[in-house]
Amino acid sequence: IGHSELCFRVTNEERHPLLTGNRRLERHIEELVTKLLKDCPGVRSELPELLEMLQALTRLLATYAQGAIYKGRNDVLESEFQEKVIDHLRLILGQEVQEHPGQAGGITDIRYRGVIVELKVEKENGDREYISKKYTPQAAQYAGVEARQVSILLVLDLTNKDMPPGDIRNDILLTDVKTHGGESEAKQFPSRSFVFVVNGNMKSPSSYSR
Repeated sequence: IGHSELCFRVTNEERHPLLTGNRRLERHIEELVTKLLKDCPGVRSELPELLEMLQALTRLLATYAQGAIYKGRNDVLESEFQEKVIDHLRLILGQEVQEHPGQAGGITDIRYRGVIVELKVEKENGDREYISKKYTPQAAQYAGVEARQVSILLVLDLTNKDMPPGDIRNDILLTDVKTHGGESEAKQFPSRSFVFVVNGNMKSPSSYSR
């Protein structure tokens, strides 16, 4: 009482791992990463490559949303979605973005310096919790054989949009992935997954006012 407190945040752009051009999205990712480190201190060694991919996917998600890339389309095949995403990620991260490497008895969609990104197209249920529970186990198994706790899921949501998409931060989540062998809390290296959801099959914004 009687005093003012000023909070400053100093950023060196050359060293800052998350520079996407959207400060609100960057802060959201930083908060999720902070929570991840608090809950799973062992993931610190994964951060260099993980942050690069999180930055790239955040830029991609924001660009796709701003440009309404898949507006009015409910016929996008997973192969088409993957081709576009890989092209855009390679423009950002370079040729180390690999597609379809064999891993853990299956075929991953994208691998970047050990970071696994699984791609899906969802046409039936747009609930973000449903999407996370349905698809993250596959990505977690691929990442687990790399001795990595963190995987990434990227989903194109082609469900009907009876209501407008809201704040884009709702489309970037960090979720716990249940794995075999007991409860996550009892494991030294529990699995976590970042979930990014791209909205497709959107209506024109003006249509919601009619």
